[in-house]
Amino acid sequence: MRRVALGFRSALLLTLAAVTIGCRKEVDDPGRAVVGFLDDLRHADEDLERAKRALASLPEPSRRDLDERAKRASVVLGRRVEPSELLIDAFMVTRFEPLRTTSEVRGERAVVELFGANEAVEHGRVTCVREGERWAVEIPFSGVTSTGPADRPKP
Repeated sequence: MRRVALGFRSALLLTLAAVTIGCRKEVDDPGRAVVGFLDDLRHADEDLERAKRALASLPEPSRRDLDERAKRASVVLGRRVEPSELLIDAFMVTRFEPLRTTSEVRGERAVVELFGANEAVEHGRVTCVREGERWAVEIPFSGVTSTGPADRPKP
């Protein structure tokens, strides 16, 4: 009876270790981060949780930038605009299904190449940045802050 209990415990520990290693691999793979982001973004119109997850996939400066833009858009439109709404409008969703990715990691940055069925035509490139234990997906206007009318110099 004691051998069965040890065998069960050992099997349980091995399973937990395998799951943990598998999760760690996903965290360390910028290609998976990009594909997950694009998948969430593709479904963000219909699913608020997917929109929030796509927004959370961005680096902190990009999230702050989108938050500022959403505040300005809210003033202009006269209604509350969520940052995730701007994300959906701003980021070009791929026009192809990524079937293969390659990643080139250099320190805290990575470039992910996306390839569809026709690799000569269906090809894209996305930059990621390491934030702690995860890869965050950079969006094209990351770090660029547009100025509002009050910030513009007077003629």
